[in-house]
Amino acid sequence: MKLQFLRRVKMKSLLKKSFACLLLLLLGAFLGIYLQRNDSIKIYINSLLEEGILSYARSTDFNDVENSKVNLLEVRSIELSRDSDTYDTEIDSKYILRKREFNQARAAIILIDIWDTSKEPNDGFKERHESFVLNKIVPLINLARKHKIQVIHSPHSSPISKHVLIEPQDIVLEVDNLPFQMQSLYLHNLLKERGISTLLYAGNSTHKCLFDRPDGIYGMRKLMDDFILVRDATMAFEYHTTLEGELVKNVFTNYIEESFGTSTTINDLNMSLLSPESP
Repeated sequence: MKLQFLRRVKMKSLLKKSFACLLLLLLGAFLGIYLQRNDSIKIYINSLLEEGILSYARSTDFNDVENSKVNLLEVRSIELSRDSDTYDTEIDSKYILRKREFNQARAAIILIDIWDTSKEPNDGFKERHESFVLNKIVPLINLARKHKIQVIHSPHSSPISKHVLIEPQDIVLEVDNLPFQMQSLYLHNLLKERGISTLLYAGNSTHKCLFDRPDGIYGMRKLMDDFILVRDATMAFEYHTTLEGELVKNVFTNYIEESFGTSTTINDLNMSLLSPESP
């Protein structure tokens, strides 16, 4: 009798535990479905995650870089015309050219989506991209390596162009399996470890990947303060109304120059690195 009683007690206890586990599973499934369908909850959770990442990322300073040379680099920004005292229009907006300090030891060039386009179905874009890589990206990489500027490749799980040679000292980002915020944080930590505080952006496509990726300008905007777009080392997949004059690329270049940083050119970068001029 006593043994039967103990068995009944154990069975009841097991049933209670099983029932509790089932309730937890159902509750978890319900919450998962609810969170997937409720945009406001997702936005709130994402904002909490982002704030936590930002707090962690900004809690330590970038590593010091010793014996680094500082030159002057010409950069461009755009100033919108908003003069309340005179009659002006959008056409009165203007470019602002200035020389800023540029520390090559604290700089890195990040190449966004310099893909192998050998299987690209759009023949015109394929030809433009091949020319772009050979005449802009390869010289930019060679310039960076000559002056020991860190080169970072960010191909986002696609093959890199066969015209781009990967050197042992290069960084190749392969973090597409991580959540977006963690991809941004991963790059930020790599830069911190190397004392890099200035990011020069080049690649494809100006208005999408280069700007919008987690390691792009918008994705890194809250983690970094110093962005320079190499404006003649970027291109966009244009539309039929924008191909002539590369209007999409140019408009987004202006948007970056207005709201996120400055731009320079390969030639200006070369002149800065060759010049003995110091601030």
